[in-house]
Amino acid sequence: MPGVDFTWKITGHLLLDGAMIDERDAAGWNGREITVTATSYESPFQGSCDGVARTRRLRALSDVVIELGAPHSIISDYELSEQVTEYKLTCGDRTRPPLAMWVAGFRAMTCYNNVCFFMRR
Repeated sequence: MPGVDFTWKITGHLLLDGAMIDERDAAGWNGREITVTATSYESPFQGSCDGVARTRRLRALSDVVIELGAPHSIISDYELSEQVTEYKLTCGDRTRPPLAMWVAGFRAMTCYNNVCFFMRR
């Protein structure tokens, strides 16, 4: 299975219905990083967390797309494979939502406030 414990650089985005930011604001996130280690993460969305609990499962990207209410074009336009590994990283203090990432090799996606961000490691 692909791993998640890397520094991921945001390379693009897709606004979903109900996005809390506009296209210009979303583009401003390009180049920012999400760093995940075995016990922590640092994200521009959820902040930093030590003592992370994690789950991992294989998913069909088409199922994730349906769940998110995202366009099916994510599968072809962002070079993600049909099978992804879903990681949910939960901070021990539980004051913030889990950081969910869908990983396909050296590419990944995360969504926050109805914006999906695409990343490379």
